[in-house]
Amino acid sequence: MTHDPPRASTAAGAGVPALAAREVSRSFGPVQALSRVTVELRTGHVHAIVGENGAGKSTLTNILGGVLPPDSGRVEVSGEPISFASPAAALERGIAIVYQELSLVPDLSVVDNITLEVQPRRFGLIDRRAQRARVRQLLERVEAGGLPLERSVRELPVARQQLVEVAKVLAREPSIVIFDEPTATLPGDSAEELLRLIRRLADDGMAVGYISHRLAEVDAIADEVTVLRDGELVWTRRAEDVSTGEVVSAMVGREVDEAFPVRSATADPEPMLEVASVQLPGTEPDGISFTCRRGEILGVAGLVGSGRSRIARYLMGLEGHHGGRVLLDGRSYRPTGPRRAIRRGLMLVPEDRKGLGLILQLAIDRNLTLPSLDRLSRFGVLDLGAEQRLAEEAASSLQVVASDLSVPAATLSGGNQQKVVLGKWLAREPRLLILDEPLRGIDVQAKAEIHRILRELADGGLSILMISSELPEVLGLSDRVLVMRDGRIAATFDEPPFVADEIMAFAAMESTA
Repeated sequence: MTHDPPRASTAAGAGVPALAAREVSRSFGPVQALSRVTVELRTGHVHAIVGENGAGKSTLTNILGGVLPPDSGRVEVSGEPISFASPAAALERGIAIVYQELSLVPDLSVVDNITLEVQPRRFGLIDRRAQRARVRQLLERVEAGGLPLERSVRELPVARQQLVEVAKVLAREPSIVIFDEPTATLPGDSAEELLRLIRRLADDGMAVGYISHRLAEVDAIADEVTVLRDGELVWTRRAEDVSTGEVVSAMVGREVDEAFPVRSATADPEPMLEVASVQLPGTEPDGISFTCRRGEILGVAGLVGSGRSRIARYLMGLEGHHGGRVLLDGRSYRPTGPRRAIRRGLMLVPEDRKGLGLILQLAIDRNLTLPSLDRLSRFGVLDLGAEQRLAEEAASSLQVVASDLSVPAATLSGGNQQKVVLGKWLAREPRLLILDEPLRGIDVQAKAEIHRILRELADGGLSILMISSELPEVLGLSDRVLVMRDGRIAATFDEPPFVADEIMAFAAMESTA
């Protein structure tokens, strides 16, 4: 792995670690989540901790952050063994965690969220002037100085909310910060902005832990890399001494073919979907026009705000009618709502799998069969046997890894949750499947499995519209690529191999080509 030349402080092993876990173990009933794991975070370093879902990363983070006590082993701060009774106790020693799930209060303002636990006071009352001055300093530090202080967090885009979350953590003046999948819900350009901030925090003298499935991010900012697998430490090495392939192999215990699966069939030239002159707001005067062929994976690339997801929402009937013409499987189609879309064979795997794709506390089998209940019922009575067979077939075909299909979907790893979302719509036998950010927040092995599944589906004749911020996936899986910019289709690339720089040039700026 390589990144910009490291600072003088990045020589591994220099000085006493700011924070360390020594021979830490933790179990939950019969499940051994961690077994004698040692990790050291050093001042001025970004230390990446990687592994598949279930490798023990979150358990380790919770132990370091005072959420969980270890069963054995110890935690050290600046070489001193210490036991935290709570996250507040860890914060008192300068240890802060930025979790993937934000801890903001949506209806409070930016200024009140950032200082919620550290409000400056004067004569027993909140010192509003000092509060605002402090928040401005913190927002400048995270390069978000232009945020309106009195706006409620709910009104901000997710990328800005993430920066407010970081500012809130920095308000506690920690010396050690651990980031747990902080870019999982961010588009590519916002993720890069956050990565620069994290690198800068280390350069300014913090000890930084970084947990991520995205190995390109690890490559970009890490000084050291620790790999966990099945709750055990595989190795810790300097980032500059290992390749991405070595990290992947260590994570999964074997070599993983990082190449994208090759098509065994070619797309039918006949269109499954034809969109002509649909004038979503901002696309006038020409509107949006494109086709998706039978058995084709049509990739849709573009930066945040480019309008990619609006195409999915429009086709599902969530954006209203905006003129033009749509044909689905050769027949006129007017998107008036999700029910009509599903009846016509058009189905969406949404970006937010936890909020929109699954009912997390519902059993896995019930999640898999939920969209198909009308087909599994007769005279209003559900055929339980048929329901169970459908769930088992869907789980088996997608290789969903679960102890039992009757357990809640919340117990699954991110990759297996995504397989369930995909499986529940495949059970309806779609004609056109729309995937909005299908690979967000899942580990490298799960990505490889979903790559294979999507290729097999396309080879079997399913038309797929794939919207993604993961440019390597767009380039590697797509048969053709649409590039969105400012609500319009900026370019269409008809034949692989696709060139990332060319696609980004159209996505980011006006092209004279």
